[in-house]
Amino acid sequence: MGGDVQATESHSVRYRHVRHRGAVVTVYVFGQSSDGRAFQVTTMTEHVVCDDVGDPGGTERWAEITYVTGPEKYSAKNIHQAVRRIAERHRPDQIQWDGRAPWEKDQ
Repeated sequence: MGGDVQATESHSVRYRHVRHRGAVVTVYVFGQSSDGRAFQVTTMTEHVVCDDVGDPGGTERWAEITYVTGPEKYSAKNIHQAVRRIAERHRPDQIQWDGRAPWEKDQ
């Protein structure tokens, strides 16, 4: 998920869109570090339009992934707790997506 710079396990939360049956958003939160001393929290958000929300990866019709790395720096001692706290506090209203793939917007 985070490649070579991922320094912690990821925590995730998944939401189903209320108006679009096949729309799923999964938010992954993990710590990263390029030097092993300073750590930051990265959030990877995956927007998926699929045929079966129970198996979004296996029935995917469209997906988009965005990464956001926060500016805050954490020590090796505190990064795991920060990652977990951010994942647990995530709310669906933090996601700005209408639940449709780009080609569906004209329909």
